[in-house]
Amino acid sequence: MFSARLEETKDTPFELIFLDINMPGLSGYETSVRLHEIMDHHQLHGCTIVGLTGDTSEEIVRASQASGMAHVLTKPISKAEIARFLSDHFKTEPPI
Repeated sequence: MFSARLEETKDTPFELIFLDINMPGLSGYETSVRLHEIMDHHQLHGCTIVGLTGDTSEEIVRASQASGMAHVLTKPISKAEIARFLSDHFKTEPPI
């Protein structure tokens, strides 16, 4: 079921995806790899995947990067932190 949902994204251009690393079923790592495969296959480029986790150990960060995540943010995360990240990512002023 989830794989079918991933395949549906092939025609939707995304610039940024926030992805929980510890999802049930298909992990955030596996989802990131699958999303990159779909994006590569359909030549969709420019999407940044950001992992969200409560565990910021070096092992988690390395595994996130290995799966294609560009950044890892620590949960819980405030609106202000998300606004700063979005501002830095999109090079704009934060909306909050």
